[in-house]
Amino acid sequence: EKFGLTTFCNEQYELFSDLAQNRSIQYDKYLPDNELVVETDRQKLEAVIQNLLSNAFKFTPAGGKIALKLEILTGGIFKITVSDSGKGIADEDKHQIFNRFYKGKNNAETIQGYGIGLNLAKEYCTLMNGTIHFESRPGKGSDFWIEMPFLQTETNNGESEIALLNTTGNTTTVSDLGQFIIENSENKPLVLLVDDNPDMLKYIQLSLSAKYSFCIASKVSEAMLLLEKNSVDIIVTDIMMPEVDGLSFCSQIKKHHRFSQIPVIMLTAMTMASEQVKGFKAGADAYLTKPFNVEVLAARIDSLLSRNQKTDEYIKRSLIIENQQVDVDSADEKLLKEAIEFINAHISDSEINIDKMCKEIGISHSSLYRKVKAQTGMSLNELIRHVKMKKAAQLIKTKKFTIAEIMDQT
Repeated sequence: EKFGLTTFCNEQYELFSDLAQNRSIQYDKYLPDNELVVETDRQKLEAVIQNLLSNAFKFTPAGGKIALKLEILTGGIFKITVSDSGKGIADEDKHQIFNRFYKGKNNAETIQGYGIGLNLAKEYCTLMNGTIHFESRPGKGSDFWIEMPFLQTETNNGESEIALLNTTGNTTTVSDLGQFIIENSENKPLVLLVDDNPDMLKYIQLSLSAKYSFCIASKVSEAMLLLEKNSVDIIVTDIMMPEVDGLSFCSQIKKHHRFSQIPVIMLTAMTMASEQVKGFKAGADAYLTKPFNVEVLAARIDSLLSRNQKTDEYIKRSLIIENQQVDVDSADEKLLKEAIEFINAHISDSEINIDKMCKEIGISHSSLYRKVKAQTGMSLNELIRHVKMKKAAQLIKTKKFTIAEIMDQT
């Protein structure tokens, strides 16, 4: 979207002004007098600048100095700099601060560390065709800055405008926690991410959005609402969360008649075997300790989805194609069996009421359609016709009825 970069930088600056005042930090800004209009992903740029300002306040003690500066460089580049007079970065840490999950050793006692914020900032800058740099003096402070190219264009009224070169293509924007879902236009598997760390959520989405669609929640109550509204294929949840932890959430899922078949992958920073045992006892299908490789996470997701697909193929062959009565365990299997039982109970109706079927089973029309389609490859109407034809074939084999009578019965 197009927006004023000068105004944007001032808004980011003001977000931290109260914090600066409370901690007696000299907080300055250096912005051009004229508005600079750019066209880029505002949310990603906002995430980058807020991360840099947040880090500056983390590492700057009371009475220090922090500044935000926007300037236009030669060669069609704009530059945003965040400077601080904080602790600085140790020489041995400098080559690693953009690595995912890296935490500075000299700050481990009092500050959580660099985590994945700077890694995400670097990824976002790359997506927006820009770069991020820093200079740091241990004990004296740090300067972080981003540089991005722009083109001079003309607006409709002839005024000069700054337009950012944007080469991101089909990137994914991040909305508020608990409300976000990527448009599943390519029928990608839908993954529910549950974590109270927004950086972790963004990191997983950024890394795996090419393979999966996501809906996200920061706490269990939000996750349950999303499960009610969406046909989730797999759940990835952190263990340590506010209100209800991941173990209780997993146990709750596995006891729920509608959601028990959904695979659950648990994430945790705790590596003790006893903690993993708790996860598996709660019903977790897989367990990953932080920091983890996203390729390993993707492999676990693919493996669990493949396992479910093989089960679905068995159900399709045994329960539908061969019309056998088999024992069912998962919620999806029970759902399919209930749908078939409803059709058989109303086999003589010329038009079976699908809405009545959904109400009796206790599931929405869209969810039932999606689950039946996934297991059988048929739509609801196709499933109804298939069951009716199977019943008609059985009646023909008995040789007890005429074709007209069979037509009437089915």
